[in-house]
Amino acid sequence: MSDSEQLLGIYRPEGKILWDSWFFKKNDEHHVFYLQAPPTENSDDRHDAHVSIGHAVSKDLLHWNELPTVLVPGIENTWDSKALWTGSVIEKDGMYFLFYTGRSVEDPLNEQKIGLATSKDLYEWEKCGENPIIEVDEYFYQMDFSENKFGKPGAWRDPFVFKDDKGDGLYHMTISARAASEEKTCNACIAHATSKDLIDWNMAAPLLSPKIFDEMETSQIIEHDGRYYLLFSAWGKGTKDSCGALLENGLYCYVSSKIDGEYVPCNEQFGLVFDYGEELYNMRLIHKEDDEFYGVSWVNHGNGEDFIGKLSAPCLVAIEDGAIRIIS
Repeated sequence: MSDSEQLLGIYRPEGKILWDSWFFKKNDEHHVFYLQAPPTENSDDRHDAHVSIGHAVSKDLLHWNELPTVLVPGIENTWDSKALWTGSVIEKDGMYFLFYTGRSVEDPLNEQKIGLATSKDLYEWEKCGENPIIEVDEYFYQMDFSENKFGKPGAWRDPFVFKDDKGDGLYHMTISARAASEEKTCNACIAHATSKDLIDWNMAAPLLSPKIFDEMETSQIIEHDGRYYLLFSAWGKGTKDSCGALLENGLYCYVSSKIDGEYVPCNEQFGLVFDYGEELYNMRLIHKEDDEFYGVSWVNHGNGEDFIGKLSAPCLVAIEDGAIRIIS
């Protein structure tokens, strides 16, 4: 991987920009699903620009073939009519489940909710008729979606789902959320739900609520050698040192010996694994072999340029003995 491939990007859909992405490997192909929208004059406006979920495949994470869009916002007066946001894909009994975030044009509170689409082949998807399947739980989590003093709204998004085959055998979902609190800042947390069938979900207390982050986004759990690594991205711009910790824009990781156990920072500096700077965001790890993983991000302002909105080339990441490091 060259610096230019990492910071200038290697793929984006025709006529669109992309950002948050998630991956699923089937046989020898990597499927990437990502948020996409037409370019906007102000890149921050992309989040409300009729965001859909795109799809591409690759055998090497370098050369991507674009495929048809898999999901678009719903029709008028539906729960996901405004924009679709980040999700994840998992397989069960030959069926593929895509969990995603949605928002409605008609909702004045701009509430984020979680829905489900299913597919038999990863290419054609059908939204679940029971959507949304998970809404914010008021017992453990903040219900208020208005902006806080940092200009950040409430959170109930970015569902990540995996099956704990080496533990309780349940399906677990992590969600970017805010812990129930009188304060609307520095209360970011990773929400937790469990299911036996991917349809009916039971809410639980946060897996992680360190009270030093104002946002904890695009989480991912990796079980490796008897440990659970809980990764998430945090954008510290505008909030540095405001939550009692000097944080970077980066990929962070906390680790535990149990899925619902006590999580502690993986590395020093509050669990910082990789400093994105202004260039990259949302690194996802994809298992390569043994202790090695690929890390793929999306390019934000690579090399100091204007917003780029491309998938980055992969870097090599090692997970070993409770620590994570970038190899190259």
